Amino acid sequence: MSRPGPGGSGVGGDHTVVNRPLLDSPSDYLLAAVLAVTAVGSMLTWLIGQTAALITGGGWAPVSPGETFAVATRLPEHLGDPAAAWPVAARAHLPGPVGFAVATVLDLLLLATISVVVLRRLGGTQRRRGMASAAQITRVFSPAAVRAAGQRLRPTLQQPPARPRVSRWLRRLPSLIDRGGSRSADEIGLDEVSVDVGRADPGVHGTSQPVRLGIENSVLVLAAARQGKTSQVVIPWVTSWPGPVLVTSVRPDVLRATAALRAGNLAVLDLTGTTWPHALGWSPTTGCQEFDTARRRADLMITVGKQGHSDATNAVFFGTSATNLLAGWMHAAALTGRTMREVLTWALDEHDTTCVDLLRRHSGAAPGVAGMLDALYRSPAETRSNLFATVLTGLAPLLSPVAHTAFCPTGPGFDPAEFLRGAGSVYLIVPETHTAELAPMVSVFVDEIVRTATAFAATAPTGRLDPPLGLFLDEVANVAPLPKLPDLMSYAAGSGIFVAAVLQDLAQARQRWGRDGADMLWGAATCKLVLGGLTGDEPETISRLVGTYRERLTTTSRTPHGPTVSTSLADRQILTPEAVRTLDPAQRQGLLLHATTPPVITRMVRHYESPRAGEHAHSVEQTRPQPVTGHEASRARTGKAGAA
Repeated sequence: MSRPGPGGSGVGGDHTVVNRPLLDSPSDYLLAAVLAVTAVGSMLTWLIGQTAALITGGGWAPVSPGETFAVATRLPEHLGDPAAAWPVAARAHLPGPVGFAVATVLDLLLLATISVVVLRRLGGTQRRRGMASAAQITRVFSPAAVRAAGQRLRPTLQQPPARPRVSRWLRRLPSLIDRGGSRSADEIGLDEVSVDVGRADPGVHGTSQPVRLGIENSVLVLAAARQGKTSQVVIPWVTSWPGPVLVTSVRPDVLRATAALRAGNLAVLDLTGTTWPHALGWSPTTGCQEFDTARRRADLMITVGKQGHSDATNAVFFGTSATNLLAGWMHAAALTGRTMREVLTWALDEHDTTCVDLLRRHSGAAPGVAGMLDALYRSPAETRSNLFATVLTGLAPLLSPVAHTAFCPTGPGFDPAEFLRGAGSVYLIVPETHTAELAPMVSVFVDEIVRTATAFAATAPTGRLDPPLGLFLDEVANVAPLPKLPDLMSYAAGSGIFVAAVLQDLAQARQRWGRDGADMLWGAATCKLVLGGLTGDEPETISRLVGTYRERLTTTSRTPHGPTVSTSLADRQILTPEAVRTLDPAQRQGLLLHATTPPVITRMVRHYESPRAGEHAHSVEQTRPQPVTGHEASRARTGKAGAA
């Protein structure tokens, strides 16, 4: 048999002793059982007798524990008068049968209580090998830890709350003077500096302390379908986020459950054929008076578009020229007050050179762009045809009437800077069956918000957005597959941008960004949150990435010459693939992997089970969609999104 020895987790920290059984035959075990029963019975008899004497005022009975074995053997003959079974010298101190009955009940209750406490304490000190200890969880994920980090990351939180009630202000006046008017860490709300990841699983870690994830992290969420990623992760995090949020999804669940709970302006870009209040419109030509902006957006649109059309082999070869062609069109449209509607018109007719003439006549045109476009139009017919076909991979979303309305507004459209300043909420909803063709436009919109936020952060005194921007990118590989998402995950947190990228599995990442890109994405995320239900090679991959612990095995055996002891080392998996696959959705389990901390298994709370369940239900009732009509959608998207 084996038993775990003392030691912490990690290399060389676990010790298992394997011994030959101490008892050789059934008769040995029987003898041991008899001795154990005798010892326990004697001690219990002595304890009951002494308790009976004390509670009835008889004082301490002059009987040693060793003498009570004989007492125990005589008790069956004296059940009507238990004192008669005791030595004569002790009988004067002992009560009648009622006193013994009361003492027996009290002692059994006391022993039961002590047993429960001891077992709980022993169980509380146990944790699965290789998993984070209570101290390690406290150091990184405790409320105190995230508050301390939050004071540094969000210095504005140290300012006293605005307009406190007079009575509260008077009570706090001495402490405010001592701190120069600043707020202490304990006064900072947890939702202002972290997101909730539930509580540590006590069966794994020996503690059920809260687990919070600070805003300085970037998170990669891996969750198979119907495992609770929306209800356990996205909805609770969006609800509590202290700053502006951008949410992507293939269904309106997050919008409906959180819209009424979010402060600030609300804007919805729904490409499923449904309209909501505060529908937004935004043109990719906005700001393209600067040719660098036009080329950057064109490059992103075509790069994402080509990913969704892997069979278009010529698109790879003509990528650079196609980017220049689309950038020239967007530059011309922006300079002359046109929209993506005209850009699409030019893309559908390779003989329409209107844009060249517009650029040649406009004084603000970037040098050489008109000549570049003219040269592309004069390319051989086959080359020109391939260029236009490549451009259309990025413009394909505009062929959808709903997307055309959203990205070709007739008014000023959505302003990312105003959205960030107002700590607003933007919801992007893309139909699951059309994510590939709509991805270029959705991606360029998300990229514009990220770039605007990064620019804001660069001019802030701390170099960070405060309050921070939350990017909750559900189904990111399909809805908004930013080519540089791995880079964004690595640097965004330093600018006050919290990224939570949600994938069904790593295979999605490999398909979209390639094997190297998927590895970069995994490495760039400071935290990974894994839910159950992963299939294929994913559980094995996660198990391998979680790592191993080293176990020292000490074996003791008997020989004719005496006992011998041997020691060996063995590497064990911290979590087996089966343990990863079977993370229990019924217990709301999630596996949290942090860059510098051993793994943590948490028990999360779904939004409809949380203390705010009623508020979420009210939000669902208040946020109702209506069927889209072309006139209403066009009118809704001619201006800026309204306030929620």
